[in-house]
Amino acid sequence: MSRWAYRVGSLVDGLVGIVSPSRERARQHDRFLAEAYRGYAAAKQDLQTAGFGSHDQNVNRLIGHDGPLMRARVRQLCRDFAYFARAVEAGVNVSISTGYLFQFNWPENDSLNQMVEEAWAEYCESFDFVETCRLARRQEIEVGESFCLTPLDPEDRLAPVKVQMYEPEWLGCHWAAAPDPAKAEVINGVEVDKKSGQVLAYHLQDPESWGKSMRVEVGSAIHTFQKQRPGQLRGVSPLVSAVLAAHDIGEYVGAEVDGAKKAASYLATAKSPNPARFAEIHGQKRDQDGVRVRQLPNGIIEVLHTGEEFKLLDHNRPGAQFEPTVNFITRMIAVAANLPYEMVSGDYRGLSWSNIKGIRSDLLQHTRPTQRRFARQFCQVLFSRWLDAKVMIGALRLPGYWSQRGRYLRAATWIEPGIEGVDLLRDARAALDLMAGGLEAPQNFMAKRGQDPRDTLKAIAAFKKLAKQEGVDLAWGRQPLKTNPAALGASEDANAQK
Repeated sequence: MSRWAYRVGSLVDGLVGIVSPSRERARQHDRFLAEAYRGYAAAKQDLQTAGFGSHDQNVNRLIGHDGPLMRARVRQLCRDFAYFARAVEAGVNVSISTGYLFQFNWPENDSLNQMVEEAWAEYCESFDFVETCRLARRQEIEVGESFCLTPLDPEDRLAPVKVQMYEPEWLGCHWAAAPDPAKAEVINGVEVDKKSGQVLAYHLQDPESWGKSMRVEVGSAIHTFQKQRPGQLRGVSPLVSAVLAAHDIGEYVGAEVDGAKKAASYLATAKSPNPARFAEIHGQKRDQDGVRVRQLPNGIIEVLHTGEEFKLLDHNRPGAQFEPTVNFITRMIAVAANLPYEMVSGDYRGLSWSNIKGIRSDLLQHTRPTQRRFARQFCQVLFSRWLDAKVMIGALRLPGYWSQRGRYLRAATWIEPGIEGVDLLRDARAALDLMAGGLEAPQNFMAKRGQDPRDTLKAIAAFKKLAKQEGVDLAWGRQPLKTNPAALGASEDANAQK
C-alpha cells in the first residue's frame, strides 16, 4: 500500500472513531493484517534482520567505493591462503586450459580458410596468445575484470595489433572529464553516453603517480567482465562473497596449527626466588612476580638453577571439529567460485563413480557460459581488430572484405577447451548412437572435447596412411568394446577392495 493510501485510510479510521472507537480499532487491526500478508517476508524489519541494509546503492557507485578494498583483500588471500589460490588456478584451468582452438569457415574456399588460420597461428605465437588469455581470465577471477589496450603498429606485418595488459587500478581517474560533459560522463574511469549508456572511451592513469590521465577510445581497448546488474560498468570478483569466511578460516587454521605445535612441546611456568637474576638469564619476565611462561624444546637437559623450579602445564591438541569446520568453509569458497568442492579442496575421498559423473556434468554446465562469454568479449574482439589491420596493411588479401566484413568475422569459430568425461566408453557409445540417428553432427562431438574437426580428420587420415605403409592391421579399432564400468575394473563403491 502506498503512503498516500495509508494516510487516507488512517484519516477515514479517525472519522469513524469519532462515532465508534471500537470500529476504529477493528479497522486499524484489519489494515495491519492486510499489510502483513501483502508485504515480502524478506523486507520485514525486526531483530533478525537488523544486519541487513534497508537502502541499496547504485551499482557503479558501490563498485567505485568498495572496489579497491575488495581487490586488495582477494589478492592478499590468493597470496596467503592456499584454498583461494587453488580456486583461482582451477577456474583458469577449467575455462581456458591450453587455449581456444580457432577455425575459419568461409564457404567452399579451403585455401582461404587455411591462409587465415595459418596467419592467426603465427600472430598468436608472436606474443603467446594462450598465456594472455589465461592472464585475462585470472584477472577476472581475482579482481572481477580484465583490461588491455590493443595499439596498432602498421609497420609490423606479422603482428600489427599489440596486446598490453593493465590492472584495473589504471581505471578510475577522479580528475578525468569527458570532452563533451553535456553528452557524456566518466564513471569509475569509463566514459559513457548519458542517453544510451554506451561505452565511449576509457580514462587511464598510473596508480603510483599523479600524472595526467590518458583517454583511450573504446575501439583500442578490450574490457571483459561478467555483468550482474543493468548499467554495470566495472566487474566484481566472484570470490568477494567468500572473503570474510576465508579470512576467518585462515586465522582458524593458523591458531590450530600453532596450538598443535605448542602441544607437541613442553609448556611450563618457571618460578625463581631471584626474579631479577632469572630475567637476566632467561629474558624479560612477564610481570613483577617473577613468573614467566616458557616453551621448552624437546630433549632439554639442564635449565634450572639453584632455587628455581618448573611446573609442567597440560595443553590439549586441536579438537575433532577442526577438519569439518575447514571443509565446510572450503565448500563455501568452492560455491563462490562455481567449482566443485573436490577440485578446490583436493579431497576426493568417499566418491563413487556416479558421484564423479554428476560433479563433472555440473562443472560443464557452469563452465560453458563463462567460456563463450570470454570468447565473445576477448578472443573475437581481438581477432576482428587483427583481421581489419591485416587487410588494411595488405598482409592478407580477402576478396570483398570491407563490403562483406560481417560475414568474414562470423566465419570465425572458437572451440572451447574440452573437459573429458568420466566414462569415455559410455560417452563415445552414446555419441555414436546419436550420430547414427542423425541427432548430432560428428564435428559437434569433437568440439565438445576441445578438438578441431578438420585437424582431427587429417590426423586420422595420416595415421591410417602410416599404418598401411608399416603393414599394421587396424582391425583392433573395430572390435566391440565393453562399456560396463565393472567390466573395466571400476567400482561403484569408493572403499571397495580390488
